[in-house]
Amino acid sequence: MDALNRNKDDAFPRTIHERCFASKSETLLWLKPRLSKSRVLDLYFFTVQQWLRDAAGVLAAIQQKFPSQQVIIRSSSLSEDCRRNSNAGVYHSVSGVGTEQDWAVYTAVEKVIASYGNNPGDQILVQPQLTQAQMAGVVSSHAPPDGLPYYVFSYETGGGTSGVTSGSKQATTYYLYRNTAEACSKLPDLLKPIHAAVREIEALTGDTPIQLEFGCTTPEDVVIFQMRALPGVHSHTTMANRQIRMELQKNLQQALAAEGDFSGIRTLLGGMPDWNPAELLGAHPRPLAISLYRALISSSPWCKARLQLGYKDIGSQDFLHVLAGRPYVNVRTSFRSFLPAGLPQKMELQLLGAWLDRLADHPKYHDSIEFDVVPTCTDFNFLQDLQKNYGQLLRPQELALYHEKLRLLTLRMLRRPVSSDLSLQRRYWDTSHGRHPSPDSSLLQDAIQIGSLPFARIARQAFTAESMLRSAMKRGTLSRERLASFRRSTGSIGQQFLLDQNRLWKGELSEATFLDRYGHLRPNSFDICSPCYKEHCWNEPGAGNTADVDSKPFVLSSRECTDLNILIREQQFTGINAETFMVFARQAIAGREESKFLFSKFLSAILEQLAAAGAVAGLERETLSFLELKDIEPLLSRKPTKRAARLLRAKAEKNHLKFQRERQVMLPPLIRQVAEMDCFELPEFVPHFIGHTHVQADLVILKSGQAPPTPLTEKLVCIEYADPGFDWIFSRGIAGLITAYGGPNSHMAVRCAELGIPAAIGCGEALYQRISRGETLVLDCGQRNLYLAEKPKAAHPAPGAHL
Repeated sequence: MDALNRNKDDAFPRTIHERCFASKSETLLWLKPRLSKSRVLDLYFFTVQQWLRDAAGVLAAIQQKFPSQQVIIRSSSLSEDCRRNSNAGVYHSVSGVGTEQDWAVYTAVEKVIASYGNNPGDQILVQPQLTQAQMAGVVSSHAPPDGLPYYVFSYETGGGTSGVTSGSKQATTYYLYRNTAEACSKLPDLLKPIHAAVREIEALTGDTPIQLEFGCTTPEDVVIFQMRALPGVHSHTTMANRQIRMELQKNLQQALAAEGDFSGIRTLLGGMPDWNPAELLGAHPRPLAISLYRALISSSPWCKARLQLGYKDIGSQDFLHVLAGRPYVNVRTSFRSFLPAGLPQKMELQLLGAWLDRLADHPKYHDSIEFDVVPTCTDFNFLQDLQKNYGQLLRPQELALYHEKLRLLTLRMLRRPVSSDLSLQRRYWDTSHGRHPSPDSSLLQDAIQIGSLPFARIARQAFTAESMLRSAMKRGTLSRERLASFRRSTGSIGQQFLLDQNRLWKGELSEATFLDRYGHLRPNSFDICSPCYKEHCWNEPGAGNTADVDSKPFVLSSRECTDLNILIREQQFTGINAETFMVFARQAIAGREESKFLFSKFLSAILEQLAAAGAVAGLERETLSFLELKDIEPLLSRKPTKRAARLLRAKAEKNHLKFQRERQVMLPPLIRQVAEMDCFELPEFVPHFIGHTHVQADLVILKSGQAPPTPLTEKLVCIEYADPGFDWIFSRGIAGLITAYGGPNSHMAVRCAELGIPAAIGCGEALYQRISRGETLVLDCGQRNLYLAEKPKAAHPAPGAHL
């Protein structure tokens, strides 16, 4: 046993990497005498074989090493925290063991051994229990899973030491770019000693990416609990492309700059506010997808639709910025479009500044700005929420003017028939029978005029309906359960899709009819490489494929009707009563889903038209995806020469290379200043929970555009983002859904509410990354909680009496 605990290099006649990345115990022993920026606690370890041979002798040695102390009996399996395997959390450790109690130590050791397999060489590590830890967590030398050139600090404060690794505590996460001294200066002071510690250890371990678990008793006292080669990272990047970073810095400076009459008002950049491009396109979409999104949504249709509803005329402004290949919304431009027409400029500036400050101070609202930051309509709790969020921002006469302008805008939307826009879209596709009916007009222009604009108008009416329903719940007119029941009764296109899918599987609907209705849908609707339903069957029946669709009509009770009428009269919505409002809400919410569905027909038709033109030119879909719309559009009218086709292919290859280089760059979901390209906090967002159900189930990670790796029945499905093309998952009997991106009105939030499926929508990158590394998850919608369940430990024969 003594040989294993000598602090001598000759105890390990191995290469430097074998010394660095041996067992947990051996690694800590090797590190202990070499550290000056951090420290390793005293340690003692032994093998399972030694314990089985002489448990009494080992116990005596532990008590001699740590007399009358509280210790932690830690796992140190040879398959844990070594260069080839992590197996973090698989084996037991027992904390708070008093060494003066023989039986307590014996029982703890037996518990650790029982969690192993049958390797007699597995080790057990004993160390003093670290008490009064001010901070604890994990630091990685490179960002997993791709080994990007960023230090990643995830930590908790308040005394615990295992919350980050177990996933049971909310963590604070910082990213720091590795290769600039200036970036290090931007790191919070409490993380600078951790940074110094990991850099010192990197110098000892060579170029292998590493991960450390640490705790701090004081800001300067860094204790290393363990070191491992960064799990799952087989290659890494030492630095991001210099040209890409220089371009990013320039674009950030331009995007964040003040402009025109708003020189005193800052802006923010976000991937989820308003038209949430991160959810619709993904975090790092290809050039064609971005250019299609720009043409159909962000260039001008979005603000033109709002102007038609009574919001401020801001001209034809494109809200989209592309930073290192990632789509961001200019939040100032978005917020301007939510101002009602006719306000004095001074009041506009007051409101804009307050809204932007609130979002900057509360980044968790980045995907729910219409409900938590910007009043986009007059709901039934308007004045109370405005007072709560902004206090005395406006003088009484200014508040009265703002309230009246927004009230008239809201009344206009309540009175506007949703059916007029839907009828326009339906007639178009009824006439075309799924084909573009107007050879003399551009499909793209039709998509804007008949797809984007009606969809944007109906979506705004649906947001108004949702805001008013939520405020009715706040005022006590509708309960949470009754509101959920209403959502399940809307009879949306999503519910009809699941009913038709069941009819298809039962033989009551032909495949040709089903595909005629739904064949255009594709996961990742803007991606030309994603096959649509006609090309790939996402709808194969399997176990647990019965959709539970609630078709019961929703009827207000007498009390609900009376109370809702009182709220409507408070806001002076003349011509509106409880019944007509609920009809409007149902039509707007269901209409938004149908309009989105019909808009996706345009999008699919455009992609197929571009793919066909590219095929004539000898350009496959993969190549087209790395071109922009303006590059491909000329192919629609004429076949290119061989030279022109070669030039397009060369441009696609160049864009592909840039795309790969841009993947080396990481950015926060909400950008407030240029410095955040080097150092930023990844906020721990609060998910939007759907329902009240408590679910514990195994996880299935679903990659965008890929078939599920295993059956989804009774599984909690995790997916970064999803659009209508993913509705097939709701027919697979899933236990619940978790997404990284998405707000309370996002497509998946609406679907889960309609179908009564428990969900946590938009949990954010940090939480999503942490939970997606687990195996079993607890989704507690009632308590608004999401965390990893404790893993079952490995079976082992019952321990014998070794004493």
